[in-house]
Amino acid sequence: MANFYGATALTGGTSGCLDAINGALLSDGDMALVRTLTTAYEYTLDADSAAAASSPGVISPVTNAGDKRWIRSKSYLILSEIDGLRYAADAEASDTYVITLSPAPAALYAGMTVTFKANTANTGACTLNVNSLGAKSIKKHHDQDPATGDIESGQMVTVVYDGTNFQMQSQPGLAPAKIGANNFADTTQQRMNLLDCGIVTNAIGSIGGGAQTIDIVSGNSVSGTVDTSETTFTFSNPTASDELCVFSLVLTNGGSQTVNWPASVDWAGGTAPSLTASGVDILVFSTIDAGTTWHGATFSLDSK
Repeated sequence: MANFYGATALTGGTSGCLDAINGALLSDGDMALVRTLTTAYEYTLDADSAAAASSPGVISPVTNAGDKRWIRSKSYLILSEIDGLRYAADAEASDTYVITLSPAPAALYAGMTVTFKANTANTGACTLNVNSLGAKSIKKHHDQDPATGDIESGQMVTVVYDGTNFQMQSQPGLAPAKIGANNFADTTQQRMNLLDCGIVTNAIGSIGGGAQTIDIVSGNSVSGTVDTSETTFTFSNPTASDELCVFSLVLTNGGSQTVNWPASVDWAGGTAPSLTASGVDILVFSTIDAGTTWHGATFSLDSK
């Protein structure tokens, strides 16, 4: 009559491991069920196998093995713990969150998913300590510390361990009061409707003569006043050659001094406009080849 054995680990030779069962006690056809943290395995003993041990497929007893081998017949994920999905409530009085799962995990592992109920709201960077396995930082958007209030008191928070930190899967508890500054890093956005929008102005003020760089990074709307002496403009940091880059220049008293434009600027008819000595001129510059050629145009001369 076959015997049935249970274990909580495959190998290791210690109590609870399948390979720790003395081979002298085993008979052909004996069966075993091994339940680890996330997987259950079914084995049948082959007394004449003599196969090379290769976990988890073939397990050899550490003691009195002879030709006896545990041969895996089936393995499956434990439904209640797929991906390590667990829940517990935090009871701490700070945003150093601490929970105790049952059954207790032996270790944290990449992909382990945990849901906890936060006892307190976070006040910035925060951590989660699961079963005293060590406090690990909670991050949102992969690698960013949560902002104050991203975790609310009483909120159900789901996180996934990535091997270093817990990545927050839950939506932040507080909706942002406003959208702050964003840098889209030259990525393409499409099908957007813009309403009540503005273009940042790079207000140079008094140029004071000499060299003056207009840096597109500082704004696609530029203003300045020519004074004191001869002024020479240069343009820097246009967008890439597959994109249209345009900026406007509101220039005051441009005709009061000599103004030199970059050699890359082409004007209508090949001649730069005569600027107003005492007044405001509005000029527009565009390029589609990253500034190799700029096209200059007058939008308004002596604007009043």
